[in-house]
Amino acid sequence: MTEMGFLNRSRASDLLNALQQSGYSCIGPQIRDSALVYDKIKTIDDLPIGVQDRQAPGVYRIEKNAGPRNFSWANGSQALKPLVFKSRESIWKVDQGSDGTLNFRLTEEDLGPTA
Repeated sequence: MTEMGFLNRSRASDLLNALQQSGYSCIGPQIRDSALVYDKIKTIDDLPIGVQDRQAPGVYRIEKNAGPRNFSWANGSQALKPLVFKSRESIWKVDQGSDGTLNFRLTEEDLGPTA
């Protein structure tokens, strides 16, 4: 059985920098309007420290705690899916030639990798 552990806090910045230098757009949790939301991060300092969420039926609350952790919650009020998948995507476009023929062309948009 493999033993799991935590990423050493002093190395987290190295990981983020390596991902960004490799061309990744990095997304992480942030506190905005009293809710945990996911958005692009540039530095480790963009991540909240000592924050936890309280969730119950009809209740969502962000609370400060004395802990040093960056990730002390189950899941935020927002899903990651809209950030990693487009809501709409064009796969191809078509033009009609002067002779009436249809000319199809692929429309590939490369947004780059996301971490």
